[in-house]
Amino acid sequence: MTTTTAAPSGSSTTTTVTPRATVLVLGWVVVVLAAVAAGVGLFAGGGPGTASVTSLRGQPSDLYGVGLYRFDSVLIGVGNRGTDAVTLFLEVPALAVALVSYRRRCLQGTVVLLGVLGWTLYYYASMVLSTAFNRLFPVYLVLFAASLFALPLAVASVDRERFVRTFPSRPSRNALVAYLGTLAAVLTLAWAPAMVAGALTGDVPARLGAYSTEVTWALDLGVVVPAVAATALLLHRDAAFGPLAATSMLSLNVALGLALLGQGVAQLLADVPMTSGERIGAMASFAVMTLVAGTLLTRLARRLPPR
Repeated sequence: MTTTTAAPSGSSTTTTVTPRATVLVLGWVVVVLAAVAAGVGLFAGGGPGTASVTSLRGQPSDLYGVGLYRFDSVLIGVGNRGTDAVTLFLEVPALAVALVSYRRRCLQGTVVLLGVLGWTLYYYASMVLSTAFNRLFPVYLVLFAASLFALPLAVASVDRERFVRTFPSRPSRNALVAYLGTLAAVLTLAWAPAMVAGALTGDVPARLGAYSTEVTWALDLGVVVPAVAATALLLHRDAAFGPLAATSMLSLNVALGLALLGQGVAQLLADVPMTSGERIGAMASFAVMTLVAGTLLTRLARRLPPR
């Protein structure tokens, strides 16, 4: 005769989320250091003010000349401050709450955790690779590394088979696949034409300014677009990882979209030189994609079991 023993309450066999101590430690490192980096970037003053310079490629450009981002272009310096405001007042508190929820095995909190960690990985990769060197570079590096290792561990702490069984039927998978495909197309159309034109003609893109390369294109077209497209394909094929990947991608899209809107608002208020079409088009597309992602994510989260 074979006997079975019931698994203890809260064990990995009876819950969708099994918290990992490493994720919690790295997550709180991100909370503290992101608050410090965003606070300094947002409130630091001083500097000579805007100055006209010539880039290494002979392009005229204006340096921001204020605070921590004084050696960045006006576009990037102002945008970074807008991102710092969103990070300090929205992303950091959301990450702190998500870590507490993750520790309590809350599925909705874990989804938020995956999205915000994805955002910090993206943002601080950009800060390390493209922002003009400043005194917070070591902080950016630690934030990048902590997010890089925390995110896959957090994903691995979710039982994907259980997640599939609890994944709601509404919104439909077709709606999610359609949104992800649209997102990949929008990002591709936003950056690829200028990139291809520059490669064919040899001309330097106007948005390059004082910088030597375009890191945003590399991250969006080399990482984000393939990840979004792969997620759509996994979901379409009913792969076990598809629902978790799609939900995480929606959460990331909301976190990233809020930060991009913060950038756009800051640049608009500072009257950064851009054409009205660029401002309206960029902010409108960010707002629409973020709103749709937020709506889909909310509908999913309401139907997920809390634990």
